[in-house]
Order: sequence, then C-alpha cells, then structure tokens
Amino acid sequence: EDHAIVDLGITWSEIEPYYTRADKLVGVSGKAGNIRGKLMEGGNPFEGPRSEEYPTPPTKQPYFASLFEGAAKSLGYHPYPNPAATISTAYTNPDGISRPGCMYCGFCDRFGCMIGAKSQPTNTLLPIVEKQKSVTLHNGCTVRRIVYEKGPHGEGRATGVNYIDQSGEEVFQPADLIFLGSWTLNNTRLLLLSGIGEAYDPASGKGVVGRNLTHQVSFTAAQAFFEKPLNRFMGAAPAGVRFNGASASMPR
Repeated sequence: EDHAIVDLGITWSEIEPYYTRADKLVGVSGKAGNIRGKLMEGGNPFEGPRSEEYPTPPTKQPYFASLFEGAAKSLGYHPYPNPAATISTAYTNPDGISRPGCMYCGFCDRFGCMIGAKSQPTNTLLPIVEKQKSVTLHNGCTVRRIVYEKGPHGEGRATGVNYIDQSGEEVFQPADLIFLGSWTLNNTRLLLLSGIGEAYDPASGKGVVGRNLTHQVSFTAAQAFFEKPLNRFMGAAPAGVRFNGASASMPR
C-alpha cells in the first residue's frame, strides 16, 4: 500500500524473446543461469528461464572481482559474472556486423571504445541504417520538442519534431513514427517540454511522466585495506561479479 512501484504488466516469457534478440544484436557477454528451466552452473540461479546462452562468454574476471566472488560464496550467496554489452571475444551478429573482443584497456567507463568491442548504436545499428536508400542522417542536430497535437477529447498525436540544425536554424521534421532514444533523463525532459502525458506530482502522487525516475548513483559503503594492490584501473568497465538477494554488485 502507498508504494510507488507497480508490476510491469507483461510476463517474462512474453518479453524474453526480445531480450534474446537484443543480446544477439549487441553480442552481450555473460553466463546464463537458467536455460529453458535447467539451472546452469556459474550463472544466476534466480533469473527467469532463457531460451539460449549469451552470445559471447563472460568477460575476464579482475582480481578485485575474484575477491568479491570468494567472499560472496563464503557467505552462501550465488555470485555470477556481470552480463556486459562489451563483447569478450570476436563476434559477428545476425546482421553480419563483426567486431573484435575487448582488449581490457580500462578506458571504456564513460568513454567510447577505440576498437568497437563496446556495443553502441554507431557500431551495431548505424552500419545497417546507412545502407538504406530511404534514410538520411543529419549530424550536429538537437531536438527541442516533439510537435504534439491534442484533440478535443484529450486524445493526442505526435506529428514530428522541431530541431536545431548545424547552422542554428530551427527545422520542423514531420514524422509518422518518433523514437525517443536520448537516455532516460533526456527522454523525460523532452516529453515534459512537449506537453505529452501528465507530469508526475510527488505531492499528490498523480501523473506518470517522471514517476520513479532515478539515476545510477554509486557511493562507497565501506572502506577496506587489502594486502595486495587491487589495480582497479585495469580491465573493462563492465567486468565484475554480482549476486541477487542483497542487490549487491562489485565492478572491477
């Protein structure tokens, strides 16, 4: 009662095929813990059943993550490799896009990947989109708002977007379909600027746009001293170990 979180409304079995398709697109590295109801050693035993294994094996485990894994096991937990959208080995996805495996240089945490092992739209989707004759790409543009027409009975329809081009001019781009892909905070901001949906009011609890909006925030819960150097600057940003039960995870 009075909790802000509600059930999604769809089941895992309904959405699992789409997750699997996305995993193959970006080449997610990891270890499944449940394949069609059979528990797999080394994976997350509490996850919903998957239809198949991850496309690429888990990334290499850094020294600090191995310490965390040992400590978790000693306490009776079930640690498993952190799934990552950075491929661990050379991989070719179903669209024919080939990328090399991670070199563990350590610079990918907030930076692009110089060799393309880190999955992102520019190295998974853009090569396919560029081949379409019906597609035109505009660089250096910033969308200001979605043009949204409201009907007499409260219904509405998005007809396009207003954006600023490279020269600083505002342009209207008509569209039948509009995809918000500017990250959660910017997507929400764009909806609010465009007057789409009912903005969440924390005082009354009404509204949905911006409701339960959070950001990934990390902070040190405890300090510890180790006998050996941890060398946490080495490895890959997503390489690490996690376990379910206490929602604990430890990056590299």
